Amino acid sequence: MSKAGTLTLIGVLLMAAAGAGVGTVAGSTGAAGAPVLDGGQGTTTPGAVGPGQTPAVRTAASGRTTTFQAASFLQGTVRTETNEPVANATIRVTGANYSQTFANVTDANGDYTVEVPPSGNGTYTVEVIEPGFRTFSGAVSVAAGETARIDVTLRERQQVAAICVKPATDVAFVGEEVSVTVIALAGTTRDSPRVPGVTLELSTGDPAVRVVGSSVGTTDANGTVEFTITADEPARANLTATIVGRGVSVTNGSIDVRSSTGTLAVSARNASGAPVADADVRVAGPGYDRTFANATNASGAVRIDVPVATDAGYDVTVSEPGSEPATARNVTVGPGEVVDVSARLVANGSRASGAFPAGVPGVGTGTAPVDVDGDGVAEDVDGDGRADFLDVVALLSADWGAINDDVAMRAALDVDGDGRVGFLDVVALLFEV
Repeated sequence: MSKAGTLTLIGVLLMAAAGAGVGTVAGSTGAAGAPVLDGGQGTTTPGAVGPGQTPAVRTAASGRTTTFQAASFLQGTVRTETNEPVANATIRVTGANYSQTFANVTDANGDYTVEVPPSGNGTYTVEVIEPGFRTFSGAVSVAAGETARIDVTLRERQQVAAICVKPATDVAFVGEEVSVTVIALAGTTRDSPRVPGVTLELSTGDPAVRVVGSSVGTTDANGTVEFTITADEPARANLTATIVGRGVSVTNGSIDVRSSTGTLAVSARNASGAPVADADVRVAGPGYDRTFANATNASGAVRIDVPVATDAGYDVTVSEPGSEPATARNVTVGPGEVVDVSARLVANGSRASGAFPAGVPGVGTGTAPVDVDGDGVAEDVDGDGRADFLDVVALLSADWGAINDDVAMRAALDVDGDGRVGFLDVVALLFEV
């Protein structure tokens, strides 16, 4: 064919291609060796790009050349300490503005290649995670279009033989936060080596008790991980730690969560010992003063929840129409504690207020004992205006059972403060007078 005929044929083919909307082949190829097509509207389609390649594209609409930022890659091999390849390992890459987990990414030879954005001026943290091995963590930086290599040797994790769950206390109160330490041990004794890198989940065994924050944590270099628990109501937590992914559970910690209030268990009886129903109970103390009308039941009993009072206690007064009130003074109650308060009610006029019950020997006059020094104890037992040895004799001769049944007398003559009147109070009074 002549030279002129050849040129004509080429011109016809080009015109036909343009009329059909087919993109022209640019005068250069992409970085992968494949031609880069330029559509008639100026759009571009670069060819495949691999590690280390940067595509350059000239657009026909503008004639300008655009350079695309190439991808970056991390490559390497994951092996054990015995140089065995680790297949299907998981790799996690995290940076300032990037986080990606590549599951089961290593092949049968332990090799991996993952594509990541360039790290810029920062670095990536690369973690390699494989059950039965300690998690590897390393830092790497990679520029645009480059491939950074990071080879990994995984160390086999010590096997966990025991898990110790240790709450900071055995007793907590509603709303209180309690720390719980979980320890992974390589042996079954307290002195066994501790195992780091073990992921554990803590459960409480009671829906009323919850873990604050995450219930999953990984043991640190000392083989320990800390959790925090709390409860909104009284409960008992049986703490269980489970190795995540292995289903191994150990329950060896428990904690009682008690109310932040205490309870007064009041019992009212008359002079003959019969229960007094519908008696009124007044509880008065610093910042608290309430009267519970007709409180006692048919058994003469009532339980009253009150705020905790461990320093200054309550005065608990039991009364009913026709009887003299009986008062127990300075009754202290701790969180979750139940304190018994017994009241013996006698008919009006049967004894002077605060005096010994009728029939108590050694007193004779029935005069009320007197607190001569203001310490809350009635050292002047016989009420003659002075505290002396005769008061010791009077208390020794008294009917302690009758005194203990009388709330007011028990409070006045409890010299040693143990809540009961007996021989130890006589000894204590002897040393006091």
